[in-house]
Amino acid sequence: MATLHPSIYPKAPNTEDPEFEVFEILKKLPDNYSVFYSKKFKGTKAWEEEREIDFIIFNGKSFLLCLEIKGGLIEYNGSEDQWYQNGERMKRRPDRQSSTAMQSALSFLGPDAKNLNVGWALGFPHCCLPDNFQAPSGLPDPVIIDQQRFNHIHQSIEATGRYYVEQVGRNGISGATASSIISRLTKSIGFV
Repeated sequence: MATLHPSIYPKAPNTEDPEFEVFEILKKLPDNYSVFYSKKFKGTKAWEEEREIDFIIFNGKSFLLCLEIKGGLIEYNGSEDQWYQNGERMKRRPDRQSSTAMQSALSFLGPDAKNLNVGWALGFPHCCLPDNFQAPSGLPDPVIIDQQRFNHIHQSIEATGRYYVEQVGRNGISGATASSIISRLTKSIGFV
């Protein structure tokens, strides 16, 4: 079972909350995985002063994924370059949310991430890709985790991780660097 940070979902459990659903699903990842929920980054010199990532998924050696979750029925209109959720146009594009949050995470992790394959992905737990899916530009198939792929979460996360290992091509990190990353993402502070 994966190690989740925090270990208990911080809001009231609600089976209609897509983030709660995914939180429960990600627990099923193997022991080597660390999952961080609702991680915020502030002052990382990104174009926005603050970024929040729904889930950071770290396999402890070769890849770290920033996963943005959107519930309901999701649609991407390629000719208009617009995203829709339950028929309503989204104010913030999930692909850009995830990729810019990933940049903030990279900035925060600094040298610890130099040999790590870092990428972003989109999670849509309430809808499925069509059988004849052909990926649009900028949205390769492995970065989409739909309802069916959530049913096989370990294989899906591994496939997304492999995609970034092949694309980014970094060697991976040592156990000491992995511990440093986890420590930095879970750092506490005591006030005097």
